Amino acid sequence: MTNGLAIFIGGGLGSLARWMMVAKFHPPLGTLLVNWLGSLVIGYLAQKLAGEHLWISLFCIGILGGFTTFSAFSWDVLKLSGTNFEWKALTYILASVIGAIALCFLGRNLAIKF
Repeated sequence: MTNGLAIFIGGGLGSLARWMMVAKFHPPLGTLLVNWLGSLVIGYLAQKLAGEHLWISLFCIGILGGFTTFSAFSWDVLKLSGTNFEWKALTYILASVIGAIALCFLGRNLAIKF
């Protein structure tokens, strides 16, 4: 199996799992649980599967990427941090969260006006 096929299959499985979880617990609780669970699992797997590119493609990028993009964000923070929590990671967190929310509101306002 190629990395691309692993990501493709995993993405579909992860998206279906997200839909099921959010349907069961309803937003925002379902979304919060998905993001927390995805972040927990990607942190664990990133450590356990280091160097195993096919398995990282299937689980971390595919399944968890489809399950929640928040896990990918958490993984980026983990990579920026190295072994210690650093300022560049904090800057990335603040820019990502505040920027994404601000742009979401901007998009909504643009849609209302246009």
